[in-house]
Formats: sequence, structure tokens, C-alpha cells
Amino acid sequence: MQRKTKVGYQGAKGAYSHKASKALFKNAEHIGFETFEELTDALCEGRIDKAVMPISNSNAGRVFSAHNLIFEKNLYIVDEFFLRVEHNLLARNRDIKNIKYAYSHPQALAQSSKFLRKNKLQEAAFSDTALAAKFVSEQDRDDIAAIASDLAAKEYGLQIVAKNIENDKDNTTRFVVLARQIKIPTTKTNVITSVFFITKNIPAALYKALGGFATENINLLNIESFVPMKRNGRAKFYLEFEAHPEQENAKRALDELKFYSEELRVLGVYKERKHR
Repeated sequence: MQRKTKVGYQGAKGAYSHKASKALFKNAEHIGFETFEELTDALCEGRIDKAVMPISNSNAGRVFSAHNLIFEKNLYIVDEFFLRVEHNLLARNRDIKNIKYAYSHPQALAQSSKFLRKNKLQEAAFSDTALAAKFVSEQDRDDIAAIASDLAAKEYGLQIVAKNIENDKDNTTRFVVLARQIKIPTTKTNVITSVFFITKNIPAALYKALGGFATENINLLNIESFVPMKRNGRAKFYLEFEAHPEQENAKRALDELKFYSEELRVLGVYKERKHR
């Protein structure tokens, strides 16, 4: 009997990362880890086969340190996934009249602020949306609820008092699937390439490094900088562009990027998801 693929995610059961993991790998064994560091270490050590990690949110921006960890651990992006964040009010029973306090991560509370004000619910900050749901399920109280996913309701036996209570109905988190080895798509259409690089210490290095992409008419999807706090620390950059690295124009653009960089590494080549 073939063993199940082991897929790791950060958070408790019922977290949005868990929901993304289950959507991507329906027949896998899903394993939660407390931190991103523990998640990526488990992948590096072969205790899991894939890792699902959030890297950005349409409201909150990038997930701090995610790209840096991928680079430092020598891991690769092999897929992307977009999850619409749907917040729900979860409680032991469905009667909202008894509820006075809503527990959740501060970000989820802020993203559901209109619903909370309308229903005069007092915010109670918690470290994690799924852990808030777990906490509510363990208390013998009708005056508390959690803001979390529908999966959390299922995992902890809670009732969904109100669905989709988030302020922004377009709130979306982008996840990437990480692996120990790179996987290059055979098709060259609708492909994203992710790279990490450190520019040389020369004037206008970043401008010159990216010049090849403009010359070769390649669309840049995302560029982010990581500036170390230590003295003389060199800025690192994460870049995504819309092309396969084996295309001739992409090769020329990457050659120019490499010429103006002290270090350059391809982090992943993967199919573009339809959400874009």
C-alpha cells in the first residue's frame, strides 16, 4: 500500500493554512507546526514531503520572513494557491443574542470590525484563529465566540452563528507549495519564475539589474526588498516575473540580473493560477 503524502502547514487544525493544505492535497496526511521555522525544518529533514505556506495577503501585505526562509533553507516553490479568507462567527450554539465576546487573531478581528460593531461584540485578542475556536469549544460558556474558518467549526464541533462576516469580500491569501527539489514545468506558457538576489555594491545596481526585463518585454509581477538591520548588511530582493527561464528573452534578462548581482538563485518555476 502506497503511503500518503505528508503535507505540512503552520498553525493549529482548522487554521486557514490547514484549509489551503487540504484544498491542494485532498488525500494527503496534513501535519500542523507551530512556527514557519519548524515547518521548513521538517521539510528540509524529510519529515514531510511538501509544505504549504502563506506569503502574502491582499489586505495585510507580505508575510514577514517567508521568502527569506525559503532562500535560507534552500527550498523551492513548486506551486501557488489563492484562498479567499472567509471569516465566520463560531460558538457552542447558534443564538447570537447570548454572545458578548469574540475571540480571534487581531488581524481577523480588524477584518471583521463592521460586524462586531453592528452586533456590539467585544473583541478578545487571541494568538491564532483556530486556537481561538479550540478555546471556545472547551469552555462551558454561551457568551463567547470565535472568528475562524468553517473548517475550524468542523474540527472543534462548533456552530456557525454567522457566515462571511469579513469587511472585505475580496480578502485573499496567497500560498505557495514548497519542496526540497525544483520542478520545472514543461510548458512555457502562463509560467511564473521566482528568484532571490543580492545586488553588487555599485551605484544604481538595482536599476541596472532589472533593466534586462524591460528590454526583453518581460512583465514583473512582484519585487520585495529585505534590508538587514546589522551594520553594512546588504539588501536582498525577491522577484517574480511572468516567463519561463528557458525562454531566450528570459535567459538574457537573467544574465543581466546575474551580472549586477553578488548572488542569484532561482526559487521556483511554476504554473500561474487562474486567480491572477
